Amino acid sequence: MLHRIRRVLGKYLSRGEKGALKLFLLERKMARCHSAGLKKIRRENLQHPQKLNLGCGPHRKEGFLNVDLFPPAEVTLDLRRGLPFDSGCCDLIFSEHCFEHFDYPETILHLLRECHRVLRAGGGC
Repeated sequence: MLHRIRRVLGKYLSRGEKGALKLFLLERKMARCHSAGLKKIRRENLQHPQKLNLGCGPHRKEGFLNVDLFPPAEVTLDLRRGLPFDSGCCDLIFSEHCFEHFDYPETILHLLRECHRVLRAGGGC
């Protein structure tokens, strides 16, 4: 069925329309992953992690709540939407090879403000 839909769309959509559709479908997938992550945070009472590993990809860190857009992260979140954690809950936020993937200046500045919000006084980033 999916193959048939792709073949029909391939005939009738321009290259630009195909690109826009591909981006739309990716955004929908990211929204589903984000929603699943929010549900897991509520279900498992993860609103106040002490340590966060943002943008972990497949590289989980022991003792951290490992967050990424897609599995295999413990929690899947779209970090462009902010951090759904309590203010001042984290002692440490770790991130490696993540921030360069965000648009500058609005999106990354929003994320950095969110990191500052969830860090406790004297916490590290």
